[in-house]
Amino acid sequence: MSAPLRPGVRTAATMCEAFQRTAAELAEKPALRAYGDARVWTWAEYAGAVRRLAAGLSALGVGHGDPVASLLVNRPEFHLFDTAAMHLGAPGWSLYNTSTLEQMARALAIAGSRVLVTEHAFLERALALRERVDALAHVIVVDGVAPAGTLSIGDVEAAGAASFDFAAAWRGVAPADILTLIFTSGSSGTPKCVELTHRNMLAKLCAFDAVYPLTPGGHTISFLPRAHIADRWNNQYGPMLFGQTVTCLADA
Repeated sequence: MSAPLRPGVRTAATMCEAFQRTAAELAEKPALRAYGDARVWTWAEYAGAVRRLAAGLSALGVGHGDPVASLLVNRPEFHLFDTAAMHLGAPGWSLYNTSTLEQMARALAIAGSRVLVTEHAFLERALALRERVDALAHVIVVDGVAPAGTLSIGDVEAAGAASFDFAAAWRGVAPADILTLIFTSGSSGTPKCVELTHRNMLAKLCAFDAVYPLTPGGHTISFLPRAHIADRWNNQYGPMLFGQTVTCLADA
């Protein structure tokens, strides 16, 4: 980054480094929660889940540069999987829940994702997508019992190899690596896939903080679509840098 953040605010070269620093410094502080749910993930618990899921995703064949898709409402499990993918150098990205099946299939084909993380509310659609998109091999279900032919969170964690070098994976992520994929709204034609890097996001957060200082250790509410960059920078990546608690609101 060309300019540092305000004194007292942590700096980083990648979002992986930002996450790891914050998780270490605020280990027992709350990181994730869902509105109406008593369950709270501390930064240490969040980081532990990321480590286990990164190993599991790696075992499923996800490597550096392999996009991992999600079809979810705003819920903590989104953060766990998307951040795990990020630590592999794999861009996490989201489908709009309101898109048609054809639009979703086109986006998945463009991204080339082999893994789709979803929940029971969208399971029928996720399985239909797997039938339509050749590259899509694995459907992971984050809630309830995973039906035959799909994977649960526990299945993914269990797949991880004990020898997986998590530190080497995330330290191997570079500022110029792709952080996420964002599909444009399509107002000027067919939606286009935009690649945003770690450097892009950190520059954005740095610039925003310079004119509208964000409060380290504050709170934020995630309620916008996950497929839109507004929710990602403000309620996913920003909290990694500023150590904020994210409350996920599935229904605004």
